[in-house]
Amino acid sequence: MFQQEPKTVSKDTDQALEPIICEDALQQLELGIKYLRSQKFSEAEAYFQLALTSQTNNPDAWHLLGVTSVQRQKYTQAIDQITQAIKIKPTEAIFYSSLGNVYLEQQQFQSACKSYQKALDLKPTDTDTRKKLAIACEKLLDLGIEHHRAKRIPEAATCYQQVFLYQAHRQDICADAWHLWGVIAYEENDYKTAIERMTRAIELNPNSSSFYNSLGAAYRGQKKFTEAINCYQKSLQLQPSFQQAHDNLAYVFLDQGNALADQGNYAEAIASCERALELKPDFSEALLVYVMSRRRICSWQGLVAYEKELLDASQSSESILPPFVPMAIADNPEIQLTTAKNFCNNVVDHSCIPLWNGQRYSHQKIRLAYLSADYHQHATAYLMAELFERHDCSRFEVFAFSFGPPSNSPMRHRLVRAFDHFIDVHQMSDLEVAQKIRNLEIDIAIDLKGYTKDNRKQILAYRPAPIQVNYLGYPSTMGADFIDYILVDPFIVPSDQQPYFTEKLVHLPDCYQVNDSKRTIAQYVPSREECNLPPQGFIFCGFNNSYKITPEFFNIWMRLLKAVPHSVLWLLSKNQDMTENLRQEAQARGVDPDRLVFAPKKDLPDHLARQQLADLFLDNLPCNAHTTTSDALWVGLPVLTCAGQSFAARVAGSLLHAIGLPELVTYNLPDYEALALKIATQPALLEKIKTKLQHNRLRTPLFDCDRFRRNIEAAYQQMWSISQQGKPPKAFNVKPNLNYLSKIEDRAIKQSDNELKTTRNYIFTIAPGHTRTMTLAALLRNNIPQSKIHHEILGYDKFGVDTPDISHLTLFNSQGNIPKIQDFWRQKFNRIIKLPNLSFYGETSHILAKAGLMENLEMLSSHGNIKIICLTRDPVKIVSSLIKGADFLNKGNIWLWHLDPNYPRKIVNPKPFFQFGINGQRLWYVYEMYTRAEYYKLIYKNHQHISFIDFDISDLSQPEKVSAFLTALGVSKENIMLPEPKNLSQQKLCQEELRQVSAMIDQLIFEPSKLANEFLNKGYRLS
Repeated sequence: MFQQEPKTVSKDTDQALEPIICEDALQQLELGIKYLRSQKFSEAEAYFQLALTSQTNNPDAWHLLGVTSVQRQKYTQAIDQITQAIKIKPTEAIFYSSLGNVYLEQQQFQSACKSYQKALDLKPTDTDTRKKLAIACEKLLDLGIEHHRAKRIPEAATCYQQVFLYQAHRQDICADAWHLWGVIAYEENDYKTAIERMTRAIELNPNSSSFYNSLGAAYRGQKKFTEAINCYQKSLQLQPSFQQAHDNLAYVFLDQGNALADQGNYAEAIASCERALELKPDFSEALLVYVMSRRRICSWQGLVAYEKELLDASQSSESILPPFVPMAIADNPEIQLTTAKNFCNNVVDHSCIPLWNGQRYSHQKIRLAYLSADYHQHATAYLMAELFERHDCSRFEVFAFSFGPPSNSPMRHRLVRAFDHFIDVHQMSDLEVAQKIRNLEIDIAIDLKGYTKDNRKQILAYRPAPIQVNYLGYPSTMGADFIDYILVDPFIVPSDQQPYFTEKLVHLPDCYQVNDSKRTIAQYVPSREECNLPPQGFIFCGFNNSYKITPEFFNIWMRLLKAVPHSVLWLLSKNQDMTENLRQEAQARGVDPDRLVFAPKKDLPDHLARQQLADLFLDNLPCNAHTTTSDALWVGLPVLTCAGQSFAARVAGSLLHAIGLPELVTYNLPDYEALALKIATQPALLEKIKTKLQHNRLRTPLFDCDRFRRNIEAAYQQMWSISQQGKPPKAFNVKPNLNYLSKIEDRAIKQSDNELKTTRNYIFTIAPGHTRTMTLAALLRNNIPQSKIHHEILGYDKFGVDTPDISHLTLFNSQGNIPKIQDFWRQKFNRIIKLPNLSFYGETSHILAKAGLMENLEMLSSHGNIKIICLTRDPVKIVSSLIKGADFLNKGNIWLWHLDPNYPRKIVNPKPFFQFGINGQRLWYVYEMYTRAEYYKLIYKNHQHISFIDFDISDLSQPEKVSAFLTALGVSKENIMLPEPKNLSQQKLCQEELRQVSAMIDQLIFEPSKLANEFLNKGYRLS
């Protein structure tokens, strides 16, 4: 910075002493100048003051008085005095130059530059002033750098801008100013502006290696990797020893590799990482992308050495390698722990002050916050959606913190409805999110990401909640002291593995993985031919990600193909390089490459449907299939796994135990291969396994989401209790909670499927209003012994257990409080189950399907067979009844169908109908209910305990049709008792009204099955 020198009368002062005044004050001024040159400043000041006494507006006197004040170090006074001279005579260049000197002395560089520039405007030939301006601008640039380093960005930007304003003729200093101003834009992530400014700097000084290095960084920020690479290479060309540019070039090759890998261009990603490693051989981050990209294309030649190098690097105390990597490479919990600790210590900021400091909250409900970036069409959402919907709203208040991108997907809409509070925080900083969690007094924060892609690990590092949990997304320890618990099960992480987890183990009783029992399987199952599978032969499949396939397992698979004639291996086609490499690997092992069949990517419902063509899913080590295993089991596809030592290597085994198929879990590769061969060559064994899987699918814990809810809520309750007592987190086991079951339910669960079928049948209806559900109830009561059949009548006094009221209808149809709806049906079903001595329980009403019955049937399906009667009637007669009878549509209840416009709850487009007025609305309502019946048939098509029976109420006049209907219900009766016909005379219409209704129906095309299929194929759901 500018150094102050001893005060002497300088050449500049001599220049300033030349009198330019009128003769009246000349003598006083000349004496003053004499004393000033002799450094007798007091005498000089006295004579200048005397001159001003005789001539107040004498500019030279004011100017020389200011010069004298400078010599006496009275700078503020000097500025005022010289400024007064300028006011009197603003055209005198020397006055501005002297003022610039004072500002320069005071390190007020912006004012100095402005004054010097004004002097030069008046006298461009003044070389001394021009030099002083250059000095002031250099000082101004230094001041800008000082502001910049101190994060005073607006002040720094002003300094840089004024430099090239005042020194436009000097390319060197202007180039520096443009460059530094560009750095400000870069640091604000305004890469476009940064590029513009840095490009201007390079135009002024094309030989600066640092300018090219900075421009490369800006292009890297825009992910324009080719331009960034060119800039870094130019920087190194100008200055080969520039280490920062050398390292940046390596990093941009890594970024390019990452981007190419994200796009599936793994071969190009590998090439980029190879260049990065050439520049920086110990570049472990580049080695990581290189290894994983090669694994994704199954390029295995020589890969073991690189994997070992990567594992060694992960064990370094300075490692920043993400700990997800060892899971794919090594089945070793100790290595995974060390990698996680190193990553956490080196990447997470541990210096932050905790936001929660021991305060105990006393809320009426425990507040849960789930943190994730995956609240959209993602594996985590597919697994957890139903849990969010089922949480007990009487005990828990549930928050979602979403830091992923906004989404308009059906899954996102479903999730938003499921939570009590859905908070989008993707534009907030980690600290802001943590502060919000703290301000909301969240009791338990559950991280669903861990160290997986798009995580926000720093949020919980601020310790915003008393209890912080690692669950589902990351199958290992996080190695972080700010995570208290991890949710596991006894198989997936046995208690003796606690030393390999920094979190305390909480063992859930069945399986750690939650599952959504509502996930949809496409109705259409393609043929073998459509999937490029042979018409005959055993189909092994492996729908794991390609990076999970290892040479060891591929060797086993090829031996199986050789041993099982006409068999094929069905894999997911992740990329063309993977396909070609695996075909070559098969060829090298003596297997015809055509026996490998590659399946293209499909939407999940279609992918689930086609899996039903396979015979056996072959799992991998060291990283099992996770969600992929539950997908396979959901469609009835057996999974064979080999359990390892670490969490990620035991997931499939956990799922198989939870669905009652522990015999498909092996513990070494010879047993794995032998069992696969046995299943593939013994059709009876395969059939036995598939039958058992189908039987267990909805009777065992794996897909019982409500059972899982109770277990995980018990875990949360115990964590909360420990915290409320002021105790530190501790490991514990959650005991199965069967208190919700009555003794009848206990016995029912223990009974075989056949016994259950004969013990209890449940009958409900889907119907529009005015389909004569009361008459149907009478028919069922007359002909089914040991039954209770209810129908809603005025006051709902004979409507059975817990009648849905207007609030339930409103909530369900307006996408309101889904947990409240679920809680209503849960309580209703529990009471129905407890009713003694019944073979049939039934309710007939058009209200049921409109209040959420169909969306909650799974709760009841494990306790008996459910028969859904799709009751129909001639639409002309229904509309006629609505015209003359109790027309609820025309009496204020049209709100039932005024639904959320952002959620496609209407299957039938109402516009063509509503043009016919109220009768069109009535007909649309009828058709909507008929189409919903078709929709629910598709949803529950593969359900063993939910079936649908069509019945037209007009068939009551035909005993043979009534008999067939009762038989379908499971009632065998020779003497059928028909209900008394209802007198409908009061509902007769004139012929003109009938003609109008019939004409309207003729004009409107109605294809309920087609509409329901289209609705599902678009990914829409009614709940």
